[in-house]
Amino acid sequence: MQFEIAGKGVVCNVYYIEKEKLDEISPLTTETGPGLKDLLIEHSDYIINVSRGFFSDNSQSDFRFTLSNGETIEQSFFEDNVADLIEEDDWDGTGPELSGYSIINHAARDKDATTTQVGIVEYHHFESGKISIDLGECGEESLTTFRLLCESVDRAGPSGNMDLATTATYGDGVVGIEDYEHAEYAINGIQIAGKDYPLPEATFDKSHSRVWLWVYDEDEKMHLMDFFGSQALPDPWVVDFIDLKLDDLYENFDQDHPHLRRVHKFFNQQSLEWIKENPEYTSRYLNNHTSTQKLLGQSSEKLELPDFMGENRTLDICTLLCMFLEAFGISGYDPQKLSALDEFEMELEDLETHTLGNELLLKSLKQSFCMHFDVISTISFGEESFQEMSHPSLADAIRFANEILDDPDASFNQQ
Repeated sequence: MQFEIAGKGVVCNVYYIEKEKLDEISPLTTETGPGLKDLLIEHSDYIINVSRGFFSDNSQSDFRFTLSNGETIEQSFFEDNVADLIEEDDWDGTGPELSGYSIINHAARDKDATTTQVGIVEYHHFESGKISIDLGECGEESLTTFRLLCESVDRAGPSGNMDLATTATYGDGVVGIEDYEHAEYAINGIQIAGKDYPLPEATFDKSHSRVWLWVYDEDEKMHLMDFFGSQALPDPWVVDFIDLKLDDLYENFDQDHPHLRRVHKFFNQQSLEWIKENPEYTSRYLNNHTSTQKLLGQSSEKLELPDFMGENRTLDICTLLCMFLEAFGISGYDPQKLSALDEFEMELEDLETHTLGNELLLKSLKQSFCMHFDVISTISFGEESFQEMSHPSLADAIRFANEILDDPDASFNQQ
């Protein structure tokens, strides 16, 4: 049996974390992961899921069950039938309240933010989202026990007063607002036959999203929203992992620049081991990219390490580059074709393109190439060195090698 709820809603979470710990994990975020949200989930002292997406006290979402035989049970079934079977509980205003087929938790939260902790508020307002979970082999008869498990968005903290999570969300107009019919009962789970099923966060394509930082103010003796601190929180919040198919590497795929950025992001998210173990992806990339396909060769002859004593030093340098690329899983470049490019064309050959847009692969290629010439590190004054370049070209690599080979005092020439 499947449960699904869809419509307009809000995802909202609040994270309490020590300020020192936030400073410690912030530099760990990268475009290839982890995102700040992943790190907060791992390191926060307390996380409040204010809303997973939808609310029981508005009309902007609908739920349904899909049985194993394909039959669907719509929300109207519960509104028309099941609700009539439920008697109202006597509610004292503190614990769970039974209202219709919703169980609403009003109890105070276990923890509030301390003076050394910051609060990070994440929210996403979306027009169209969905939550879907598999309930296993639940019989249709068990649906008469169905309940929505809801959290009141204006719950108090352990002291009985409004806590930071409520202050920064409900009190600050993140939830419970007019656009959502002032809904206050967030559906964070469901219950069937006495068994609770927590809901995941809603998925959606478009949203209005923000992340706010709240810090303790010694003068005011309370947490206040820090606008500039919010802007300084590191990106990315979440990492969008790309699922690239071989068919996405179609002929001349690089001419669609947004698509090319997506391709490079996909390869940048892969490890060096993955690149070596998936030659079908690298081969398709090289053969269908307009800049690389013209530089590929037909020969399967093994390249030999050059001694740079021949007449064509540029060919030797290109051969060495091709050998390193091959060692990292990028096979097929023809050193003859690379060395035959004119000076202007070599300036346009971005090594980032030849390393699939993978930053670690490009860095490894530069390091290996430099270490072959006994250069471990360089200190530049003014113009950046080859090792420091973020987007080196083929011409930059050739210039670097020629400078070493032309320097009689270089350790490479003392061998």
